[in-house]
Amino acid sequence: DVTIAALADGHFLSYSAGLGYWQNRLLAEGDIPATIARDAEITDAINAHKDLTTGVHGVGAGTIGSVSTANKTIRVDKAATGEGDGTSWTDAFTTIQDAVNSLEDIILHAYIITVRKGATPYREQVELNSLPAVNPSHLILGSLTIEGEYYWYGDCEVNVGGAGEITDTGAFADVLVGDKVFILDRNGANNRAQDCEFCVVDDISNVPNRIGTDGMKTPTTKWKYVVVRTEISGSDDGTNGGTARD
Repeated sequence: DVTIAALADGHFLSYSAGLGYWQNRLLAEGDIPATIARDAEITDAINAHKDLTTGVHGVGAGTIGSVSTANKTIRVDKAATGEGDGTSWTDAFTTIQDAVNSLEDIILHAYIITVRKGATPYREQVELNSLPAVNPSHLILGSLTIEGEYYWYGDCEVNVGGAGEITDTGAFADVLVGDKVFILDRNGANNRAQDCEFCVVDDISNVPNRIGTDGMKTPTTKWKYVVVRTEISGSDDGTNGGTARD
């Protein structure tokens, strides 16, 4: 429902009245130079579309409703009972969508939405703009990251115990049974991933050197793993490789 416009050399903003939002396009050969200053690109794009719908994230009369002024961490906890403004775990938003809806129109800094582990997974279809007819778009000129509260990332060691076991000396002191694990084989050409697996920790008897999972892979050198506690999306058993987990 929304195009994220991140201006950089060779890119410019385009607003589609038919679609109702900005689009980020790459300059073709022979077009205006790709070295136009970023501020000039933004100003020209806004002034060229002064008749855009005015709203929370709307642009009207060549002005912008709100612009980020500093780096920010926004917290999400479905069990929070506080103010719901994302400033602390007590006052966290209760859905990821609410956190996204709180973003300024244009993000010039590093924003991180941190999601706390819940008693049940976060099953949300999150959109950068949940009301595109009212709010044309967010412009992300800095960065926006949505991440789980807890994760562990490391390299698998050679001395693995067999299929479904990950060895990484000293790395598993805080891993729990039930944690989700993403295992990535980076033995492909140019260190590219050639295989992967989603699984669940089912044995921690060998902590801190080895954990057992319900997976079938036998990680070796150059394999990497991520341990995740905040499940943001995907299937319950972790077998859906097409969805983001952290």
